[in-house]
Amino acid sequence: IYFWSQADSYQHHYLIALLLVLCWFLPLEDLPQLERREPEERSSQLRSWAARLIYVEVSIVYFYTAVTKTNRYWLDGWALDRIITTSSMRDFLALWAETFGTSDLGPYAFTAHAIMIWQYFVAGAFLIPKLRPLACITGPLFHILVEVIDLKIGWFSYYMIGIYYIL
Repeated sequence: IYFWSQADSYQHHYLIALLLVLCWFLPLEDLPQLERREPEERSSQLRSWAARLIYVEVSIVYFYTAVTKTNRYWLDGWALDRIITTSSMRDFLALWAETFGTSDLGPYAFTAHAIMIWQYFVAGAFLIPKLRPLACITGPLFHILVEVIDLKIGWFSYYMIGIYYIL
């Protein structure tokens, strides 16, 4: 997986390889058996250093990708305009620009900002246990949308959907 990720030319894919290594250390206990135990005993047994490190690692991945989007080429919509190739999505964004009277890059810039803000949010949400469910719901939806609009980011969305499934 590590070398395959490097072939995709995305430097943060090595973090996904580290996540897969951490997954080897997740407890695979029988959860129905644990549910019959006392709550104190159950919660102490379900805690796992590997699970905590996976949440931290996913947070690092999203923080890293959000930081890379703080440049003008991303924020003004230029980069997103070049990497969205699906005609239906391009038509939708053109219709949006026409409807709201913005420039051609207006909807791309708005979408670019929204993606960056969402990635910062998810990076923080993985570090706050009460927010993790929200991150685990919006994350797969985001990565499925990335694949639907045929964003050219290699296998990264598939890796992340797999990680969300594990989480």
